[in-house]
Amino acid sequence: MSQEQYVQVTVWDQNETNKKDVDVPLSMKMRAFKEAAKQALKVDAALPCRIQLKRTGTDMNDEDTFQSAGIQNKDVFKLITNNPGG
Repeated sequence: MSQEQYVQVTVWDQNETNKKDVDVPLSMKMRAFKEAAKQALKVDAALPCRIQLKRTGTDMNDEDTFQSAGIQNKDVFKLITNNPGG
């Protein structure tokens, strides 16, 4: 039986004033990570947002897993809200 592999990543809020370091399974989808990041960073769950990989400046696809997206240990993400009012 193989054991799930994890990577440690950091996620920042949009203003880069709040961050969380988290261990994430390589099989986790970006959509689930985005929702968990909203909760961890105390961002309103109703706000639409996107996750950006800072190393490449790429917005992550909700359906990608950490493994399929090539996420590396110690990668840094930014949670960007698509707040129409600001």
